Amino acid sequence: MSDIFDEVNEDVRRDQYIRLWKAYGKYGVALLVAIVLGTASGVGYHEFTESRAHAVSDRYETAIHLLQSGNEEAALTAFADMAENLSGSYQVLAALREAAILSSGGDRDGAVV
Repeated sequence: MSDIFDEVNEDVRRDQYIRLWKAYGKYGVALLVAIVLGTASGVGYHEFTESRAHAVSDRYETAIHLLQSGNEEAALTAFADMAENLSGSYQVLAALREAAILSSGGDRDGAVV
């Protein structure tokens, strides 16, 4: 006798789940899609900014290697370009390196700009 009640309870529960799914299923799917898209766009933006930071870092490192190898003209050009076209901390570092090269070459007026 209890088997009949269990079966009826299962049918009632299944009918309730089906009604819930029909009423709110599209919202659940939309929420899952929004979570996946939000996560994907966040990861994509993080990768984009990180690759940009690596590229700027590589440019600065190349200019440092030029300076250390004695090629001051090429290093000065690279630092001047970075000081003019970048933003943030690498712009400041490049401007300081550019000023240091100009100052050590005797162009103190150019270094103070």
